[in-house]
Amino acid sequence: MIFGGPRGPRPEPPREHGGMRNLPRLIAVAVGLMWSADPARFLGSIGLQVVLGIAAGAQLLITRNLIAAVLTPGASEDFSPVVSQLVLLVVAQTTSSFVGLYQEQQQQVLNELATRRAALRIVEVASAVEMKLFETPDFQDRMSRAQTAMGRMFLVTMSMIGVIRSVSLIVGVGVALYILQPLLLLVALLGFVPMWIARTATSRTIWRFFREMTPEDRKRGYVMSLFTSRDVAKEVRAFGLVPYLRALYERLSDERVAKLIQNLRERFRISLLGSAGSAVFQAASYGLLAYLVLTGQIGIPEAGAAAAANAQLGGQLAGLVGQAGQLYESSLFLYDADAFFALLPTIRRRQGGPRGPDRFRRLAVEDVHFTYPTSL
Repeated sequence: MIFGGPRGPRPEPPREHGGMRNLPRLIAVAVGLMWSADPARFLGSIGLQVVLGIAAGAQLLITRNLIAAVLTPGASEDFSPVVSQLVLLVVAQTTSSFVGLYQEQQQQVLNELATRRAALRIVEVASAVEMKLFETPDFQDRMSRAQTAMGRMFLVTMSMIGVIRSVSLIVGVGVALYILQPLLLLVALLGFVPMWIARTATSRTIWRFFREMTPEDRKRGYVMSLFTSRDVAKEVRAFGLVPYLRALYERLSDERVAKLIQNLRERFRISLLGSAGSAVFQAASYGLLAYLVLTGQIGIPEAGAAAAANAQLGGQLAGLVGQAGQLYESSLFLYDADAFFALLPTIRRRQGGPRGPDRFRRLAVEDVHFTYPTSL
C-alpha cells in the first residue's frame, strides 16, 4: 500500500475548478449522471417539486382568505365561507403531504441508480490504468477522492432536487407575499445574502479538511485492514505487531480528531456571522410589517397572511441556502471525480502502443531489486 509523500501548503480549490463560474458545468456532470440513470424518474422528481411550490403559495392565499372570512361582519350567521376555505386548506395540505412522501421515495431510488452508474465509471478507470501508475500515491489519492465524491452522489441528487423544490416554494410564497406587500418581499430576500456568503465559505472549509485527510485516511484504513483481513491478521499476530499497529492507529485517529475540532471551530465562526446577518434582516422585515399595520397601509387579514408568508419564506430561503451550499460543496468534490474520469482517454491512448507477448516459453530473473517509492 502506497501513501503520500511530504505535505504541501494548505489546499485550496484548484484554479481549474473555477469556483462559482464552473459550478454550472459540474452540476451538468451530476445531472448527466442522474439523467443517464433514469430520465423519467428524474423529470418526475422535478415536476413534483413544482407541484409542491404551487401548493405552498396556494396555502398562503387560502390562509389570507380564511382570516378575511372570519373577520367579515355576519360570519357568525353564515359560516359557509369559512368552511369552504377550511376545506380548500385541508385539500392543499393533504396534497402537499402526499406529493412530498412520494417524491422522497423516488429520490431514494434515483440516488441508488445514479450512485451505481458513477461507481462503474470509477471501476472503468481503475481497471484500465497500468499497475505501475495504479500503485503510485498520487493515483491512489485521486481515486480515493473520486470515491468520496461518489459517496456524495446522494447529496448531489438531494441538493439538486432540493434546490428546485426550494426555488419552487420561494416563487410560490414570494408571489403571495408580493401580492400582499412587495416591500416585505425585498427585505426578506436581502436576508439571503449573508447566509449564502457564509455557506459557501463553510463549504470550502469542509472540502479543505477532507482533501488534507485523504492520505491519512488511507493510512488509517490500511492499518485497520491489517487487523481485520483474514490473510494478513495471522502474520500481524505471529510477528507480535498488534501493540505497535494499534498505537499507530490511535495516533492517526487522534491527529484526525484534533484537525476536525480545529476545522469545526472555523466553520462555527463563519456560520455564526452569517446567522447574525440574516437575523438582522429578519428583524427588519417584522419591524416593517408592524410599521405598515400601525400606519394603516395594510389590513389585519393581509398582515396575518404576510407574517405567515414572511416566516415561511425565511425558512425556505434558509433551506435554499443549505441545499445550494451543499451543491457547491459537493461540486468541489465532483471536480475531483470529474478529473479522475478524464484520465480514461489518456489511459486508452497509452494502451494503443505495441503489446508484449501473451506468454513466455522461458522466464529468467537475475539480480532483480524492487522497492515502493514510499511505504508505511
